[in-house]
Amino acid sequence: MSEDSDLEKTEQPSQRRLDQAREEGQAARSRELSTFSVLFAGGAGLWLMGSSLSAQLTKLLRDGLTLDTTLAFNTDLLLPRLHTLSLEALVAFLPILLLLLVTAALSPLLLNGWIFSLKALQPNLSKLNPIAGIGRMFSVNSLVELGKAIAKSLVVGG
Repeated sequence: MSEDSDLEKTEQPSQRRLDQAREEGQAARSRELSTFSVLFAGGAGLWLMGSSLSAQLTKLLRDGLTLDTTLAFNTDLLLPRLHTLSLEALVAFLPILLLLLVTAALSPLLLNGWIFSLKALQPNLSKLNPIAGIGRMFSVNSLVELGKAIAKSLVVGG
């Protein structure tokens, strides 16, 4: 059994093994690549669209805080007004949201290309063991990942 361990392997996998893993939907993934891509696209999007977004949100805030007498005395008009303002807010944020959505969807394709496998969608009942799941949650690896996430947040936030 020790000869099957990943720690014991010293040679590179054959092309057949790589193709087989790709057919099963197993491929290398990088969370950092996706995170960097989304952060970069978000920053670039805010830099390019920031002035128009700021103008739209300023107008939206001014319109939302302005209450004329017809709205003050007829409360039936408040809900349609809220609906209109919500749609205007959605339209204001839609370009940046679409940019982030497209970036988040396409950034994993930079590493491996398009991989589609029905085997990856099949349920794996061996992973439903709650004790093993709790063990993975409180493992040394998860603590290291937590520390890295906190450090990244501090760097990006700083």
